[in-house]
Amino acid sequence: MKAREQALFARLLSWMYEGILEASFEDWRPPHLGELFELRRGRYGLSVFSKTRFEHGETVLMIPLSSIIGAMRLGEYEEGLDDHTGVAAYLARQRQLGNQSFWAPYIDLLPQSHEELPRYWKQSFLSSYLNG
Repeated sequence: MKAREQALFARLLSWMYEGILEASFEDWRPPHLGELFELRRGRYGLSVFSKTRFEHGETVLMIPLSSIIGAMRLGEYEEGLDDHTGVAAYLARQRQLGNQSFWAPYIDLLPQSHEELPRYWKQSFLSSYLNG
């Protein structure tokens, strides 16, 4: 595992943990996520693995609504697109913002290329969302 990937993963876990603490899930407070999860190369590239066994029914993680990219986050640029394409366009715009994006700790760990993505996009989509 590259040191850069580990550093980005540690940054992501800290960012996620801060969001969980800010959400104040009543009395539930998880251990720091670095105690629960680790980044390793898996069958499909970088993957998150559990460092511990979890009991059946145990709450492992709660994700605040503020940390979910959904229809409420999509803006005018994504109007009229199906959900998956809208989220992809939103993430592409956020990636352009670099460290100015709230989502930078997440985006920085996304693959730079992915063999399973469509090889041919509609030209109208490319022109509208992937310039630059």
